[in-house]
Amino acid sequence: MQKYVNQIIDIIEQGGFEVYLVGGSVRDYLLEIPSDDIDLATNATPEQIKQLFSFTQVIDTGIKHGTVTVIYHQQAYEITTYRTDATYSDHRRPDQVTFSQSIQEDLARRDFTMNAMAYHPEKGLIDPFGGADDLVNGVLKAVGSASDRFEEDPLRILRGLRFISRFGLQVDADTDKALHHHADLLFYISQERIFSELKQILMGPAVEQVLLEYPDVFESIIPELTPMMRFPQDHPYHDKDLWHHTAAVVSATPYDVSLRLAGLLHDIAKPECKTIDDDGKAHYDGHNTRSDEIARQILRNFRADNKTIFEVSHLINYHDHALSLKTSKVRDWLAKLGPDILKKLVDLKMADVLAQHPDYRADRLKQLRRFRAEIDIVLHGKIAFTVNSLEIDGHDLLALGFPEGRTIGLILDRLLKEVMNETLPNEKDALIDRAYQLK
Repeated sequence: MQKYVNQIIDIIEQGGFEVYLVGGSVRDYLLEIPSDDIDLATNATPEQIKQLFSFTQVIDTGIKHGTVTVIYHQQAYEITTYRTDATYSDHRRPDQVTFSQSIQEDLARRDFTMNAMAYHPEKGLIDPFGGADDLVNGVLKAVGSASDRFEEDPLRILRGLRFISRFGLQVDADTDKALHHHADLLFYISQERIFSELKQILMGPAVEQVLLEYPDVFESIIPELTPMMRFPQDHPYHDKDLWHHTAAVVSATPYDVSLRLAGLLHDIAKPECKTIDDDGKAHYDGHNTRSDEIARQILRNFRADNKTIFEVSHLINYHDHALSLKTSKVRDWLAKLGPDILKKLVDLKMADVLAQHPDYRADRLKQLRRFRAEIDIVLHGKIAFTVNSLEIDGHDLLALGFPEGRTIGLILDRLLKEVMNETLPNEKDALIDRAYQLK
């Protein structure tokens, strides 16, 4: 890819213009992280770029803001004209864009110092705001006035949290203050853009740090989280308040979007479901069902895809259910949820236990590990848990002369039930004999 980047740079420079690599690709290069996100900035206008690359496809991806995408050797490269931005009256887009001839002016409009660097293979690094030093020191710092940057585009608040979560950064004092102060401006950002950033925040290795340091930001995008803040759980299993427990659960889950969303929302209804018994111990009967209802509404508001809603809903709804080690019960769970969601459920339950009081973890973690092993035994054996895992199918029955239609489905369902009850072996000959009896 670097060869093609150099070729693009040569084409633009031979046309009499200057060009630099900018943004995340420069940051990731300095961090020695592979990056497929190649952005370039130039003093050539979009029309001039189109002329220079008339031999290939050029897409008007953001022509109003000076951005085109050049398809070169089957790879997309965003090329944007140097620009300065006017005011952002809608807190989303600049009211006016003015093209510039200065790379320094272009870098000055960017969000954070680590994203406000430019690089040229021969000229080297241009770093007017000290982004390289901030990267080395692990500091997130806004370019210029942090307050101005977040007022211009409040989505930068969530981008900042994403970088903290991804890189484990400390935050410059002025930037930190502005992140908190302007959280309410996220009201102006579309739900889809917020959800895209939220998912990336949750997938970062330092997500627990972000959840605990910026609860007000998360409240601004998910108001239903507010009752969880500083909520005491009043139960021997728990040594943390509900928000600290939730942050620990999210961090302890594997890197899977549905799992991390489920971790964030799995106990969201606990405050409204809390009751206290005569001994002063809290109970939360039905909180899993109510949390599922709230989570589904939140995800629908975010325009989440149906698969994500389905997975998160099932994980939350069943996260508080006991898992029996009996083979028949494992089969029942596999039939109910399928192997992928069931394995994720075990992961969520393990994260839930790991985020509780250490004195009560060992036995429950051992039980969950044994349950996971039982899943593998069932999956790798001939034990059926869905019609598809029977040793015969509808085509076999048709070939044996069974009439086409609803009858075949009813017979297969009956065979599955008997196999799961261990009154019939999942063996082809035995299944065929029993099918003839049921015909």
